[in-house]
Amino acid sequence: MDHVICVITVVLGASATGSLMAPVSIHRFLSGQRMKDEVEAACRLMMCGMVLLALTIGCTLLLILRFVVPGVLAEVLVGGVMLWFGLCWYVLPLRLRHRAARRSPTDDA
Repeated sequence: MDHVICVITVVLGASATGSLMAPVSIHRFLSGQRMKDEVEAACRLMMCGMVLLALTIGCTLLLILRFVVPGVLAEVLVGGVMLWFGLCWYVLPLRLRHRAARRSPTDDA
């Protein structure tokens, strides 16, 4: 089982690197071209990369903690870290965006 987790971790890490670097490449190649659709694609790649990075870190923690802590504690700790990532990387930014949208004046006024 640990071999499978190791292979998944390496593949996730490589995929996360590709997804997180793609927006930089898109920006460099399309800078000044006013191509909004491509900017949105870069945003989606960044979001995908963040998910892949979280999964990579979770798998890495699982591999390490399975050798260090007894029983199901490794899975519980990894679950806690993944929850923390979800809160920090998705819930908080969405909450802040929602709060900012409520404060900004509407276009209909």
